[in-house]
Formats: sequence, structure tokens, C-alpha cells
Amino acid sequence: MKDICVIGAGVAGLVAARYLQEKFCVTIYEASSSIGGIWLYNKHMTGVKHTPMYKNLRTNLPKQLMTFRDLPYDKGIPTFLTHGQVMDYLERYCQKFSISNLIEFDTPVISVKPDLSSDPVKWNVSTTKRFASV
Repeated sequence: MKDICVIGAGVAGLVAARYLQEKFCVTIYEASSSIGGIWLYNKHMTGVKHTPMYKNLRTNLPKQLMTFRDLPYDKGIPTFLTHGQVMDYLERYCQKFSISNLIEFDTPVISVKPDLSSDPVKWNVSTTKRFASV
């Protein structure tokens, strides 16, 4: 089975991995310690990345436009969601489609370069994975 790398466990990365894992061996490299990409809110977050989320944010699109066709939002939640409700939805998506075990958290990608000596071309992906000890 061919190895495929997905960079980022935001919405696009999760959906890509969900479908790619049907035919490939998928690894998702996520720079932070959580899924969600820009939907991740933590007022104490430091380091890896900054997101545009703030405490009382609600979506400006109705949930009906943000729904994946194979996982509806719960009917009891409001039309315009909080970032927390979007994150809960993304976590349910990961659970339903067994995506969480594909993710390497706290693993920023620092470069992606083609290996032009291979045919077909393969990709060298470098990360800054850190270990407690060696």
C-alpha cells in the first residue's frame, strides 16, 4: 500500500485523510496538540500557531452549509455554531471514520521537497518531531 502524507489536521486534512485511507497508508502531521486547525481555541495556547478563534465566536455560516454529507450535525444545536460545537463535530468525525490514529500531533512540517531521482517522483517530508529522550 502506498504511503501518503497529509499536512494538518484541520477540516481539509481530516476530510482528505478520511477518503485517502480507503486506498493508502495515511499519516497526518499536525503542528499543534489537537485537531481543528483554525477552529482550535485555547486562550492559553502558546507556541506553534495562532488561530483567529476568540471566546464568544459563532460561525457566520449556518450549520447546514458546514455539514459533511456523511455526518449530520445534531438537530438540537443552534444554526450558528460556537467554535466548541464545531470542534465537537470534528472530533465525532475523527471517531466515526477512525482518523485519530493516523495523526502525529506536535509534529510541525518544516519542508517538503521532491526526490527527482525516483520515478515516479516521491516526496521527502521533514518534521521537527521532538523526543523526551534518545
